[in-house]
Amino acid sequence: MALDPSASPWSDVSQERAPRRLLDLAVETALVGATVALELGDEFGLVTYADEPQSWLRAGSGQSQFHQFRERLLNIEPLPTTADYEALFSEIRVRLRRRAYLLLLADLTERWLSDSLRRGVGLVRSSHALLMTSILPAHARPAFAALAGEKENQRLGALARQMGQLGVQLRYLPAGMFLRTAVEGYLESKREQRL
Repeated sequence: MALDPSASPWSDVSQERAPRRLLDLAVETALVGATVALELGDEFGLVTYADEPQSWLRAGSGQSQFHQFRERLLNIEPLPTTADYEALFSEIRVRLRRRAYLLLLADLTERWLSDSLRRGVGLVRSSHALLMTSILPAHARPAFAALAGEKENQRLGALARQMGQLGVQLRYLPAGMFLRTAVEGYLESKREQRL
């Protein structure tokens, strides 16, 4: 599981009463995903990253692995940097030799991240199954019919199609669906035996 602590500290989530930190949502999702993997007897690990990978927990299974996973997550702080996906996936390619299911939890909506993301994905797409889950920005949600929102929808849709052509799932989700969809993606990949 790869987690981005460089995301902006506050994310607009229209379905909730108060704004929720994207990092908090990603940490909660990672913990639930690790709990599911633990119950299924699967191995799981963690990479936190920003402009470069910050923390690595090699894949393992069992209660001891879960405790280490949880401790690392509880100590994550937001960083005022920008994620470098090319550096992240380059490091993953070197460190992970066995096929793995990579769940990337991040804010992938910034326009200038697209090139770094495409180059990085190209490094691992043939050796790992990859699901990227990103918060859908408020101005791109269907409730906003303004021209700017429609252009953003088109741009995000184009990036998702480009990732799809590389064999990578990219999902933009409202905050209320983030956790459930990320975990369901993992279970779906197991059913389809993509791991």
